[in-house]
Amino acid sequence: MIVVAADEGWQAQSAEHLAALDALGVRHGLAVITRADLANPEHALRQAHGHLEKTGLAGIDSVVVSGRTRQGFPELEAALARLVAALPEADTEDAVRLRIDRVFTITGAGTVVTGTLTRGTLRVGDELNTGGHRVRVRALQTLGEKVERVSATPRVAVNLRGVDRDDLSRGMALVTPDAWMATRVIDVRLDSGMNHRGDAVLHLGSAAVPVGLRSLGAGTARLTLSRPLPLRTGDGACSATLAGTRSSPDSECWTSVPPHCGAGVPRPPGRPRLTRWTCPIPRPCCAGTAC
Repeated sequence: MIVVAADEGWQAQSAEHLAALDALGVRHGLAVITRADLANPEHALRQAHGHLEKTGLAGIDSVVVSGRTRQGFPELEAALARLVAALPEADTEDAVRLRIDRVFTITGAGTVVTGTLTRGTLRVGDELNTGGHRVRVRALQTLGEKVERVSATPRVAVNLRGVDRDDLSRGMALVTPDAWMATRVIDVRLDSGMNHRGDAVLHLGSAAVPVGLRSLGAGTARLTLSRPLPLRTGDGACSATLAGTRSSPDSECWTSVPPHCGAGVPRPPGRPRLTRWTCPIPRPCCAGTAC
């Protein structure tokens, strides 16, 4: 949701949040004008739609609400239901990548991580990789209920066996073994407003990773990450300069050498990294444009 207060209107922070959403390719949303009991919402509504029209969120629904009088709450609930119904279905058969946003321990249970399962299916007993550790799913919980399996895309808590709480942190990921390429060097397509050289912080999922950025020309650059991340072609990200106060959104993972290419086709020699490569198979075994 893009939320704008009727008595304050569109703010600089609103623009930054919208730029990040647009950079990440978000195309489904809802504009919500709040505090309608304090000011006429029409001006804020026009402002919001004017800014949205310049992005991939152009044309999204909008509602006007007041938390004090509960004006517009039925309309908000209906709009959210329509939004959820219109979302594309997640790929529940894909490899798992759960980006960790919290890590904690529970007495008698051990290490627990939480995140949003954006793809794939988790089952009790599954083996996964995280931070160089092979772990096993001991228990799963979603929406406050214990479950034996959970498919994308809910919030999920995963009780892990085989790793200590101190070995994990926000920004790491639980991934299906051998399905993701962990790399520190990636080639990206940049938004025209970004500087093509220097240091920045890459925000991808729950990770915030310092990177060095070097121009490759024509709106592309090479990023050297301070630590490896499990990535795929098309992953969207945002960056912010280390010294600046304003984000510079839009860096999109461009093309990648697939971690395995089947059919006996070798990966090009050298260290694994995201780079441009033409697959010799007429119908790529990775079923996409990655190779």
